[in-house]
Amino acid sequence: MNKITVVTEPDFYFMDQPTILSVGVPASNENICRFLEKLDFDLTIYIANENSSAHWLLNALHNSNVVLLDTNVNKFITGLLIDKTKTYYYNNKVDYSFINIQYIEDPVGFLIEWIKSKEE
Repeated sequence: MNKITVVTEPDFYFMDQPTILSVGVPASNENICRFLEKLDFDLTIYIANENSSAHWLLNALHNSNVVLLDTNVNKFITGLLIDKTKTYYYNNKVDYSFINIQYIEDPVGFLIEWIKSKEE
């Protein structure tokens, strides 16, 4: 059985396993966690929302392998994270392709492919 460690502000968790930072509305974050708990794969997921502090977000970013960013959450947070190489974004109403070409249609679909690449 897998071990999914869910981390929220102000906490941090350090382990030698894949780590995801999910910045989204509660429903998006919940869907991602539901998907991850079905996997036979240990990982850590940082859950952030529109009220997360910049300090905590940047530290969670540093500790993560990948960032899933819902660009509708908060303009400041989007601006803070959109240009990072680890960031994959979705739900954008603004064209961010000149800053980051890593647009994804669905975070769960992206995670399926990302997990497959980790298992190989």
